[in-house]
Amino acid sequence: TAAKSVDYTWCKPWVIDGGFGVTTPRHILAMLKIVYEEGQKRVEVLHRYDKQKILELPPEVRPKPLLVVMDEVQQTFTYTEEPKSLPKDHPLRQEAIEYNTNIASIKSVLQKIAAEMRFAGIRVLLATQMAQANTGISVPLKMTLPNRLLLGANPGRTARGHAFSSPDSVPEVPDWVRDDKGASRGCGTAELEGRPSCVFKG
Repeated sequence: TAAKSVDYTWCKPWVIDGGFGVTTPRHILAMLKIVYEEGQKRVEVLHRYDKQKILELPPEVRPKPLLVVMDEVQQTFTYTEEPKSLPKDHPLRQEAIEYNTNIASIKSVLQKIAAEMRFAGIRVLLATQMAQANTGISVPLKMTLPNRLLLGANPGRTARGHAFSSPDSVPEVPDWVRDDKGASRGCGTAELEGRPSCVFKG
């Protein structure tokens, strides 16, 4: 949302042109397509140099890492109600159809970026209150995101189940931290690729 973008003003010096504060579905989709096209260009460079990862490229042609950050994902992924009582060519119904088409396309392109572009140095960071299918975070999308962080010192079993692929193997915040309001502030748990799950404090 436009209001949430103020949380990221400190990032502006590192944001690509047109990439900050993108809020409408049409603009989000356009930006994701730009990122995906950038990934395709990087793939061409990798083929040209016969390399498998951007870190293997010579420094003079190696592209910088690119991170797509999407906050309040459940809001972004929410379809609008189509007023089906109106004629199909009515402007309000057409607007709803276009909106929902863009949402579906956003999910598709985002999943392609997450699944196909990691080796090209493009990563995706999604933030949501609830990482579950009915908020738009599908199982296939979750499977492309190997690193999962759950904020909060005492999340319920349901939240852990939605956040982690193997919730029983992720440790819980210790009682002595959870019961201390100061110590528990900023705590969370993490399931990380290539390393043990852990408790962290921001």
